[in-house]
Amino acid sequence: MALGNVYRARTQIQMLAEKLLRFHTGSGDAKKIKKIISVLCNESGSHDYTINRKEAAIELSLPIEKPNNELYGVIKSIFTDIRSELELDAAFNINTVIGGQPSVDYKCTRGLIETISGGSHKFVTEGNLSNIKIQTPSGPQEAINDKRIFEGWKYEGI
Repeated sequence: MALGNVYRARTQIQMLAEKLLRFHTGSGDAKKIKKIISVLCNESGSHDYTINRKEAAIELSLPIEKPNNELYGVIKSIFTDIRSELELDAAFNINTVIGGQPSVDYKCTRGLIETISGGSHKFVTEGNLSNIKIQTPSGPQEAINDKRIFEGWKYEGI
């Protein structure tokens, strides 16, 4: 059953990718679209695979524009803001978050979609972390309880 679910999800992702590429590129070039989908869904191996400008232009035949210094500055400032908001430079450690306190409330932005017209759509997790003791067959153990209060998308306007 699990493999069937994976197969169906993967097929659905590829179908959606094809529809989106046809719509956004206005291209009827099925071979080009299949190549892009193959790289993104099969050949790249994982979602954290970075496709640089050269690969996108040469191997995927995508219309890539090399930014001038002014545009590069804008792109870099957007990335810097996102990196800060998502805390990409800090490794997540639940013990650091709770900091030895018996209980602490937290809010974590886990995903972010910025819009040109203004505002952000953020995937947020909010909750309370507390130190607890649990009974195990080998005796009591310390643990951290994560009581989720909210998890989902929120819109923040400008």
